[in-house]
Amino acid sequence: MSEDARVRCAWVDKGVGSDPLCRDLYRDYHDTEWGVPLHDERGLFEFLILEGAQAGLSWLTILKKREGYRRAFEGFDVERIARYGEADVARLLADPGIVRNRLKIAAAIAVRSSAVRCSVRNLRAPRALAVTLICWSNSSRTQHRPSSIWLRWIRSGRLQGAAARAWPAL
Repeated sequence: MSEDARVRCAWVDKGVGSDPLCRDLYRDYHDTEWGVPLHDERGLFEFLILEGAQAGLSWLTILKKREGYRRAFEGFDVERIARYGEADVARLLADPGIVRNRLKIAAAIAVRSSAVRCSVRNLRAPRALAVTLICWSNSSRTQHRPSSIWLRWIRSGRLQGAAARAWPAL
């Protein structure tokens, strides 16, 4: 149990050291976002881009740069990202607020472009719905319910915060 009497997953307080800002950032993420189903197009793109940027880095590093990503990728405006060209790549590579890796930046732009093509050609669904369907297509076969591991955690009462509130009836 943490000092504020909340029960949190063990990973929350590991690796943040004694920096209270890092601790608070990680705790806030755990308590309000981690494990919460997300179906909003911008939110899904944000997490896809952040998860791609995390490769080889800690999630805490990415959370510290999150506001930089929101600014650099224009609030994850999906229409703008789809039109990014070489000048935008150069701008992003020069931005100290994000992970400046050419491959990760190219992947972020490609994710957006791929979703547009997939939604238009294959799913014949509105883009925002298609993005949600693509992202959730790898979820549990129980109609967008948490996997069996999540269900065990939820039913055990160990899941806390926003994640627990997101799955109240299971």
